[in-house]
Amino acid sequence: TYGAGIGGGHESRGGAITINGGTITATGVGYGSGIGGGKSNSNSGDIMITDGTITATGSYGAGIGAGYTSNSGKVTINGGTIIAASSRYGAGIGAGGLKSRSGDIVVNKGDITATGIEGAGIGGGSTSAGYSSSGAIIINGGTITATSGGDYGAGIGGGHAPQGNCSSGDIAITGGTITATGGST
Repeated sequence: TYGAGIGGGHESRGGAITINGGTITATGVGYGSGIGGGKSNSNSGDIMITDGTITATGSYGAGIGAGYTSNSGKVTINGGTIIAASSRYGAGIGAGGLKSRSGDIVVNKGDITATGIEGAGIGGGSTSAGYSSSGAIIINGGTITATSGGDYGAGIGGGHAPQGNCSSGDIAITGGTITATGGST
């Protein structure tokens, strides 16, 4: 009940993840991400998606990125139609909940919808203690809708941290059509 849909299991590490097209639905169970890390130090390597129709849903983990109390490497998206969401605490793309971290997030193109719950749409997750952050966020193009679907988080950037750090690194946007909506509280 703690593994990623694609990536790390519970307390077991996954390597790099490369997707070059296809129709993929990946759902994390319990505390896992949809694509990336599972729970408890089940880190994933770099994640690269090039084209395809991807639906990735995390629970306490990110839709794409880190699981709960786990890390992921750099996330790079080079196109495709991507729906990434967390149903609890994680970012749509980026960090999961509680003491998790994703590497840099780079979007070069694609049609992307990313929704966090307390976490950011793209960026940091949510935590009650410790960090849940992402590296730099670099957007070079694409049509992107990024939303913190519950309360607190940014559309693109940091998540919710009543006692901790749910930040993102620097944010650089050089192209694309971007709609970013923060949480309502």
